[in-house]
Amino acid sequence: MAEKFQTGFDQPKLAAMYVDKTLTGLAAVQTLSRLNRIHPDKSGTFVVDFVNKADEIGEAFAVYHGKTVAPPTDPNLLFDTRHDLDGFGVLDTGEMQRTASLLLSENAHAQIHAALQPAVERFGGLSDEDQEAFRDALGRFVRVYGFLSLVVPFRNPELERDYLYCRALAAMIRDSNAGDSINLGSEVELTHLRHELAFDGSIALPGGEAEVTTIYSGTGPLVDPDEERLSEIIARINKRLGTDWSDEDRLVFEAAAGDLIADVDVQNQAVINDEATFRDHVFPERYQKALLSRMDRNSGLIYDYLDNEELQAAVRDIYAVEVHRRATVARQRTCPIGDLLGTDRESQYLEYKSTLRWDIREKRKGGHPEDAVTKTVAGFANSPLGGTLLVGVADDGSVHGLEDDFATFSKRGERGDRDLWGQHLENMIRSRLGDSVLPLVATEFHTIDGNHLARISIDPSGFPVYERRGDNQVLWLRTPTSMVTVRDPDERDRIIARRWPASTDRQAAAAP
Repeated sequence: MAEKFQTGFDQPKLAAMYVDKTLTGLAAVQTLSRLNRIHPDKSGTFVVDFVNKADEIGEAFAVYHGKTVAPPTDPNLLFDTRHDLDGFGVLDTGEMQRTASLLLSENAHAQIHAALQPAVERFGGLSDEDQEAFRDALGRFVRVYGFLSLVVPFRNPELERDYLYCRALAAMIRDSNAGDSINLGSEVELTHLRHELAFDGSIALPGGEAEVTTIYSGTGPLVDPDEERLSEIIARINKRLGTDWSDEDRLVFEAAAGDLIADVDVQNQAVINDEATFRDHVFPERYQKALLSRMDRNSGLIYDYLDNEELQAAVRDIYAVEVHRRATVARQRTCPIGDLLGTDRESQYLEYKSTLRWDIREKRKGGHPEDAVTKTVAGFANSPLGGTLLVGVADDGSVHGLEDDFATFSKRGERGDRDLWGQHLENMIRSRLGDSVLPLVATEFHTIDGNHLARISIDPSGFPVYERRGDNQVLWLRTPTSMVTVRDPDERDRIIARRWPASTDRQAAAAP
C-alpha cells in the first residue's frame, strides 16, 4: 500500500484496498477514507486487511464519527515542550544562535556540522535512557512548532531560532537502530502462504459526541517493551546456568494450560483451526496471558496468607504433614546409606529385606523372598509418595549383605555380581508387575564393612500397579505397618477412584 494513501490522495474511482501494514488512530482514518469518494461507475467498496483487527479500526473511526469536539489548545504548550529540553544539559544558547545563522546562510554545510558537534558530544555522554527521553522531547518540540507555525503567526525570533537548531540536531542524533531490518534471505525460504478469513462485514460506529486532542504533551511514546515468551526465557536460563525444571515446576504450566482448556473462546479456536495454525497463531498469546493471570492470582494468595493468621494456621495444618512426608521420602533417596539403618528405622516409606533371591529359612533360591520384594515394590508404587526398599538389611536394621543372593548365580565369573542381581530384579518386575513399572524403580548399590546392599527407590505410579499371580491380579497397598492386598472388588474400586481419579474418569469415558 503506497504512503500516498495516507494524505492528499483523491481518486474517485478507488473502490478496493488491500492493507498489509499496521494502521492506528488518525493514520487508519486518513488511509481508509480514500475509498470514500463518489463516482457514477462506483457501486460499492471493500477492504481486504491482512494485519489489523476490525475492532481496532472501528475504535479509530469512532473518535471522528458523529459530532467531534476539539477543546481549546493550551497556548503555553509550545513553550512547555521547548523548556522540557533544558533539563538535559545538551543545548547551549550561544551555539544555537551561531548555528541558526549558518542554517540561514548559503554554502555553510561544513560549518553547520561543526557547530552542531558539541551538542552531539554532550548528547553522547547521556545514559541510554536519557538519550531516548531527550530525543523524544526534541522531536516533540520540532513537530509542535512545525505544525503551529503553519496556522499561527509567531513573532518570536528565539523560538524560530530554536526550531531551526533543534530540527538540524534531531537529524544528527537520529537513533541508528530505528528502522533496522534483518536480512534472512539466506536462512529462510518462503514455501507456503496461507490466508485465513478472520472477519467479514461492515464496522458499525457509535453515534454521539467524541473528543480529539489537537496537540498533547507528555514524555513521548511510553509503551511497554515487547514481552518475551516465558518458554524462551526458561530455555535461555537453563542453557546458561545448566538448570532444569522439575515436575513440581511444570505444575505452573499445566495449570495455565488447564485455564485455556476451560476457556470457551479457546475451545472455539481449537475447533476452527488445525493444530499447526493453533500452535503458531492462537496459542502463544493466549497461553502467555494465562501464565500472567496465574502470577497475579498467586501473588494475591500469598498476600492473603500473610495478612490472615487464621488462614496461616489452616494452611499449616494441611501442608505441614504433606511436606514432612514428602521431604522424608526425598531424603531417603539421597542420604548416606548408614542414615537408613538401625533399630526402629522402618516406616511407612522405608522397608528392609534380607535377600532378594535366597530363602534363608528354606536354604534355597526363589520363593518367599521374591514374593516379598515384588509386593513391596508394588505397594510403594501404589502409594501416593512412593518409598524406599533396602535389600541386604535384616528386620532389626543390621546389615545382612547380598552374598547369599550373589551365590545363586551360576555365571558369577563372567558377569559382575551386581549386574546379575540388577538384571534379575528387572526381569522379576517385568514378569510380575509389567514393563510400565520399570521406569518407576531406581537401584543403587552400597558397601558397608565389605557387605553389599541395594537401595531401591520406587516413585509413585500414575496408574494402579497389579501383581500377576497366575490368572489373578493382586493390588498391594502400603500401610503404616505392612503391605496389604485388597480382595473385595467394590472396595478396590473405591480406593482406585480416590488414588487415581483421572484413571477412573478415562474408564468411564471409554465405557459404551
